[in-house]
Amino acid sequence: MNWAYDSRYSPCLVGPFIFVTPYDKLPLYMRLTLALLLAPLAFPQTPKRLEFEVASVRLSVPNQGNGAQTPAAARVDPLQVRLTYLTMRDFITRAYAVKAYQVIGPEWITTDRFDIVATLPEGATQAQVPAMLQSLLQDRFGLKFHKSQKEFDVYTLGRSKRPLTLTEVPPRDTGGATVTGVAPRPGNGVSLNTARGGLFTFADNKLEGKALSMDVLANQLSGFMGIPTTNRTDLPGFYDIHLELDDEDFTTMMMRAAANRGVQYPPEVLAELAATPNASFHGAMDKVGLKLEKGKAPLEVLNIEELKQKPTDN
Repeated sequence: MNWAYDSRYSPCLVGPFIFVTPYDKLPLYMRLTLALLLAPLAFPQTPKRLEFEVASVRLSVPNQGNGAQTPAAARVDPLQVRLTYLTMRDFITRAYAVKAYQVIGPEWITTDRFDIVATLPEGATQAQVPAMLQSLLQDRFGLKFHKSQKEFDVYTLGRSKRPLTLTEVPPRDTGGATVTGVAPRPGNGVSLNTARGGLFTFADNKLEGKALSMDVLANQLSGFMGIPTTNRTDLPGFYDIHLELDDEDFTTMMMRAAANRGVQYPPEVLAELAATPNASFHGAMDKVGLKLEKGKAPLEVLNIEELKQKPTDN
């Protein structure tokens, strides 16, 4: 068959295809078909890896205190991140949004402590800090892990039969810098600044919370109860809470928190802490309309495969 040249039907190149009829003259159904055929040829761009502009990683100066009273703290503002006196497990939980009990690795991740001071790149947001911390842990400590399921003894935070008497309040946004972390306070106890401006204090035989969500309350109770605690209250708001404990329960719960933060106790002491019923604490919870029920549940864990105990040089 012979074709005569006609400028009205000059060849049209679309991807790897050549058409005599110009593309814009093709019927609509043919253009839709071509769009589907050519879709795989569009190569998606790989998202840019988020990293700190510069970061310093150092071993923390040993703390002279003991128990749960440590100077651990974290501060994130629009320009800089300061994470001080935190364990490797603390860093991993922050980077990957998991709880401490979900990180399975060598014993030193709960004892060795580090200070990280990092500068955010221009235009970065605080919401990007966890991804930047992931990059730092991979680059400076060689972190590698895989995920799996593990069955745990757990407490479930729920509603008791009594009416809820907690005071619902608006969140106390801090604005600007975000400050979180366990810190010592005068007397015997610890305080924790939490998300949305909340405050969790466990001191002087009392548990006090200001503008806490039930998720935050359950998360903080995990350390003091010694096993994972999950929220099943279906309460979406923020609440003030005040609970009174007796001396024995306060002491055992503080010792559990200390063990959770790396303090070493003999096995018989740990067994005694696990067996203590904390009747005054459970009674105080019931009075405000809450309860903790013990059971078992499968939870996701991060199994560390590779992790250097000493980071690469700054």
